Amino acid sequence: MKPSEHRILIVDSDPLNREALSADLKERGFRVSMAENNAQALEMINEKTPDLILLDIIMPQTEGVHVLKQLKSDPDLMHVPVIVISAPGGRKDAAKCIELGAEDHITKPFETIFLHARIKAGLNKNRARKQQEELEQTRIRVAMETGRAQQAALALYAAGNALPGAASAAQSLERLSSRGILNLLNRCHDELKSNHRLLELFFQEEKAGKLFGYMGELIGDLNIRSGQIIEAHDRISTSINSISQILDLQRNYPTAPNGSIEEIDLNSMVQDLLLVQQPVLNKHGIAVRKKISNEIPLVKTDKGRLMQTAINLIRNSCEAFKADFFQGYKRKLVIETGMEEGKAFLRFEDNGAGIPDEFLQKVFDFDYSTKGAFGYGLYYCKQFLESIGGRIQISSGHKVTRVTLFPEAQIS
Repeated sequence: MKPSEHRILIVDSDPLNREALSADLKERGFRVSMAENNAQALEMINEKTPDLILLDIIMPQTEGVHVLKQLKSDPDLMHVPVIVISAPGGRKDAAKCIELGAEDHITKPFETIFLHARIKAGLNKNRARKQQEELEQTRIRVAMETGRAQQAALALYAAGNALPGAASAAQSLERLSSRGILNLLNRCHDELKSNHRLLELFFQEEKAGKLFGYMGELIGDLNIRSGQIIEAHDRISTSINSISQILDLQRNYPTAPNGSIEEIDLNSMVQDLLLVQQPVLNKHGIAVRKKISNEIPLVKTDKGRLMQTAINLIRNSCEAFKADFFQGYKRKLVIETGMEEGKAFLRFEDNGAGIPDEFLQKVFDFDYSTKGAFGYGLYYCKQFLESIGGRIQISSGHKVTRVTLFPEAQIS
């Protein structure tokens, strides 16, 4: 008979009973352990919890009821089913065991067919209990994950609502700088300086003669304060933009893997992508060349997140052409689909600034960028692809950067 995963512990002081019962159960495919007394039984249970216990309740030294009490008082062992075996006329003891939590009882001498039926019923009940516990744990885990997701969504919503106010406050801070006052003071200073001969009598007084000094000190102090305000405004604006980009990426890159996997045509997705991004590419003067393969199959992936990943890569290409020396430069972006090593790929190649070799290993790090952006795009691209079992590759030479996506989801 095929071996069973179920472990049964026989607790009986009679060696002949133990061996006979063990041989019968092993023939039925069960994994059997034996204990000759309560102390040995408790030691074996603590070492390896059995799936069911056959317990003789009339034994020398101490009654089997002691083992039962120990089991039912332990939260980790109380659910192990116990079938008690009693002597003829031991119904009172058997009834007491049932009250203490025994699963069932059988009286010596017993017919094996009834014992097997009771063992099967006990194991089935225990299996059903474990399945119910696992189901409850799954429900609790899903509820907690849902709660966390809802809290995260609320936090994103609240942060998104707070950003416009923060941005407005930053603009107000810039308006509150001392530039206007400084302009007025500079004009007064220049006016007084150009008409100083008309004010000779006034400036003959000692206090009046210090007027230029006071005004110069005031202008110097206001210059310092104005610079500090402008610097604070720039830091706040940068932080707001950074937070805004993080929120945008978090909305578009949910963490749940395989959230909306579907079969898509990469070539059709490229067409949709260019319809959306062509105005941005035109604005930056980037010419697009498509290299489309008609030999690629449909790809199972999350189309929404793949589209957002592609948009981020186009955004990176636009950033790569921002330097002044690209003025009048023929800017190109190649978007290619095809197959490599049996996997469909989507590739973006631009002839922008490129990435030095020493930075290639860092471009997927959070908050790292070589183009002056905030450095979250490639990080989240990699996170998305790895979450579905895909991958991203990047290479760069002199004014050439190539990013290849393998977006096929690995669904177990």
